[in-house]
Amino acid sequence: MVKKFGIISLMLLITVITLVGCGSSQTAAAKDPSAADIVQKVKQTVDISKMRVADAAELKKLYGINSDELSDFALYTASSNIKADELAIFKVKNSNDIQSIKDQIKKRINKQERNFGGYLPDETYLVQHNIVKAKGDFVILIISKDADKISSAIDQVLN
Repeated sequence: MVKKFGIISLMLLITVITLVGCGSSQTAAAKDPSAADIVQKVKQTVDISKMRVADAAELKKLYGINSDELSDFALYTASSNIKADELAIFKVKNSNDIQSIKDQIKKRINKQERNFGGYLPDETYLVQHNIVKAKGDFVILIISKDADKISSAIDQVLN
């Protein structure tokens, strides 16, 4: 009887330790989200399926940023050149680089304002009413009619 009680107690202890261990790793992951985690939450909030996923070459072309300067990124652009929609999520390796990334984003916004200015007023409006935010190691640009919804979704992941 005592032997059975000891075995059951040991099994219970192992189960509790396993659950606590798994729980703490999930908490750690939640405190250090990836760009993909943020994109997933955005996709649950708004439809970005018509946007194109951009790669490191396009990151360099559009923003002048090398992907090796970042620890992670996700870049979604409009599927055609007559749309301004853009979602850029940059995770910096060093928090000292945040201002540099913001400067590159500002250059991109200015270029887009020139590109759309004068002939696509609705798209120009979207570019002018962009959201740029820095939270933790992330710097984010949102150009979309759903910018506020996207921003709220991102805040849910980063807070």
